[in-house]
Amino acid sequence: MHQKEAFSEDVLNCLQDLLFVFDEDRRLLLWNKRFNDLTGYTESELSAMRVDDLCPTRERKLLREMEQEIAKRGFACTDLRVLTKEGVNFSLHFTCTPFKNRENNTVGTCCVGRDRGMENELGKKGSYYHMLFNGMLNGFCHCEIISDREDQPIDARFIDINPAFERITGLERNKIINRTAGEILPGFETFWVTMYRSVSSTDQAVHSVFFFKEKEQYLETTSFSPDTDQLITIFTDITESRKVQEENRVLQSQLFQAQKMEDVGRLAGGIAHDFNNLLTAIHGYTDLAIMQKDNEAKLRESLEQISLATQRAAQLAQQLLYFSKHEPEIRHPCNLNDIITNVHRMLRRIIGEHITAQLDLDPNIWVAKVNQNQIEQIIMNLSINARDAMQKGGTLTISTKNIRIDEENLTFYPFGRSGRFVCIAVEDNGAGMSRETMAQIFKPFFTTKTKEQGTGLGLSVVNGIVKEHKGWINVYSEEGKGTTFKIYLPATVEGAYAEEEPPARRKCALGKGERILFVEDDASIREFMKTRLIENGYKVFTARNVQEAMELCAREQFAIDLLFTDAVLPDKNGTDLIDALFGHNPELKIILTSGYSYGNNGVPYLNGKSFRFINKPYTLDDSLSTIRGILDA
Repeated sequence: MHQKEAFSEDVLNCLQDLLFVFDEDRRLLLWNKRFNDLTGYTESELSAMRVDDLCPTRERKLLREMEQEIAKRGFACTDLRVLTKEGVNFSLHFTCTPFKNRENNTVGTCCVGRDRGMENELGKKGSYYHMLFNGMLNGFCHCEIISDREDQPIDARFIDINPAFERITGLERNKIINRTAGEILPGFETFWVTMYRSVSSTDQAVHSVFFFKEKEQYLETTSFSPDTDQLITIFTDITESRKVQEENRVLQSQLFQAQKMEDVGRLAGGIAHDFNNLLTAIHGYTDLAIMQKDNEAKLRESLEQISLATQRAAQLAQQLLYFSKHEPEIRHPCNLNDIITNVHRMLRRIIGEHITAQLDLDPNIWVAKVNQNQIEQIIMNLSINARDAMQKGGTLTISTKNIRIDEENLTFYPFGRSGRFVCIAVEDNGAGMSRETMAQIFKPFFTTKTKEQGTGLGLSVVNGIVKEHKGWINVYSEEGKGTTFKIYLPATVEGAYAEEEPPARRKCALGKGERILFVEDDASIREFMKTRLIENGYKVFTARNVQEAMELCAREQFAIDLLFTDAVLPDKNGTDLIDALFGHNPELKIILTSGYSYGNNGVPYLNGKSFRFINKPYTLDDSLSTIRGILDA
């Protein structure tokens, strides 16, 4: 008899299915070795346990339902999660029946649990669907999510995979089935757990791409959950397509860089072209000034035009800075007639004697809120384009007009809207443009000019400036009959901004013997400012870099009233010099200057100190009034 019992125990222990028996109080009576291996509990530990101890809290309701089903039908089939000694739980498919003794009395319940992977394997062998499964080109992975005692997913156990999954990942089927991702691929359990959380929360398939470092592969995945705590993931190797995309991206980047360099070259040529126009005016008026040296009135007029052209050159440089850094422009209510009149004086020297430049300005023109520098640049650009279109001479007409647009006449103004507008028209009777050319004139860097003629800032920038002012441009042109650009800018009810004339040097702007350190690496600027400041009553020390400035200050025992320094110096920045000198003299007054705008010199931390900023190029009057103002503050 003992031999027969031992044999029966051996039979139970060789089963791959999990088997256990519990009584009516759910205390464990009997179990096989598979049950020990799966749960991790010892014989003595299991002897003192109930079935409830082996199930997560939410599964205990299923136990009651299972017992009711057995009492009603004589058996029950259900999925139950089993909790291991380490707190990990996983699902098994159980078939449960009443457990009877030799007297045929029911003394408990017998449960046989089968691993889902084994069940799938047995069910699929020889089937048509199994052939399809194995023939898939995409990797197929069926996983079971393993959770902890708090029912939080922590890992995934492989239930089944197809040959394509083996080929893509290099993992052999017999080495991973029924094992966890944490065992096979440490760190990859996070991937499956994350996917499961995503699909279980949305109940929809989730797509993703991850890099499989072990094989240098990019894998595209589609994951979905067919059942509670189950996850199916389909893998597609996209490494080759990713390599092609990367190669294309590199080629596109190289092409973009080549185009960018070409555009920069063309833009540089256009800038040089615009500066040459300004230099032509300066040179022409300089020659006139030399010839008119005995005529004080005409000499003064020529010098004023030189000064005006110089200001335009400075404004062009400033405009390029704004253009490159996309900085906001300051706008004021202006009379556009005044702006056009100032530009017209300089145009006479730029467009040549073979072209007549005339104005037709409405004396009652409305005020528009604009950036004066940008409007001047627009007029210059359109006028130079008109000049180039009239190689054999012609007439350039710049006019202004008030326009009121309402719903009734809105159709006559393409791209327009209702309201009050000031219209600036730039008209020539030159070569005109074809329809094909007109369709492209506002594209960046499009030009009909040769490389020698340059492109200026381009009509695309002109169009951009007008749009920033909430306006629009209409163009009318016909080959052989000339071109008219009409620019519409919104009128404003604000009062016109009166541009201040350069202030005359007043006695109140003169120095009182204050000690100024002027730091500038350009020798001509350094000597000019030194001479002018001394003439105006200041004691001046000069240096060309930070090191010279510090040595000079040390010799003078840091007895300096004001530091006037460039922001960019050969050895260090002007802000470095300011920092060093503040340590010796916290009351030091500071004037910082640069060809770049204030916000691009890294000096916001100076706010609150005795500090002023002046943009280059600055005039002597600007510098004198700023110096006097900060010293008296």
